[in-house]
Amino acid sequence: MGYSLPADYDTPLDDPVNGFPVWDPPIKGGGFGFDVGFTFQNKVLSYQKKRVSRMCSQRYIDYYYKIGVSLLDIGFVNFNKNAQLQSFEDVSEYWIGIDTLNFYTFNQLRRTLSDVFYGDPEASNVADEFRIFLPAAFSIQGDYRISKKFYAAAVIIQPFPISRSYIRRPAQIALVPRYESPKMEFALPLSLYDYKYPRIGASARYQIITLGTDDLLGLLGITDFTGLDFYFSLKINFRKGNCGRYKRNVPCENEEYGIRHR
Repeated sequence: MGYSLPADYDTPLDDPVNGFPVWDPPIKGGGFGFDVGFTFQNKVLSYQKKRVSRMCSQRYIDYYYKIGVSLLDIGFVNFNKNAQLQSFEDVSEYWIGIDTLNFYTFNQLRRTLSDVFYGDPEASNVADEFRIFLPAAFSIQGDYRISKKFYAAAVIIQPFPISRSYIRRPAQIALVPRYESPKMEFALPLSLYDYKYPRIGASARYQIITLGTDDLLGLLGITDFTGLDFYFSLKINFRKGNCGRYKRNVPCENEEYGIRHR
């Protein structure tokens, strides 16, 4: 059991001055992580007849479908500030009076447990740092263009542990029909969470702002609520130059980059 908390482990949590939380230091460690993936697109036009000399004059070409594969969250975090690692291995005890156990600090609790199981209050405390791996997963994505503004996407996320100590990530299968235009977008994600819990979500975009949830019924209290699922995004678009004489659908003025001439 490892923990790295904003607390003084020798001070009662309800102490009005030095109790919980104690943001010193505010960052308890560091690490790294990365995603990597590839996407194949089958475009409406496989080539352009007109050669262009400026990036902004190249037209945007939509796709019939696209398929992607990726590895997600490959990495780890080392907690080495205000951290403790406790180990209880192959120990047991017939503990009379456990229902009357009282403790006021973290160290008081872990010393009591270590003393009961090992006969030594410091035996379970094996390190002052620990490493935990990110919830690595393999993902396959597909997106199909039904018509000019209607699309259907599918996603499969299959987690795989790369160490004994890792953040668990449930598997997920999702089908996402959506309406998409330069200004607005609406989607209705239908997913199977952990291969056994069906969920209905919803998301909406206006210009560069998106709001949504993957568990709409739970968020509204219609089904059993066991967690909060809510997300938002803000997309900042970069223009590929300025082609003032063009008023048509070119990369810096179309759905791909969120900006269009009036």
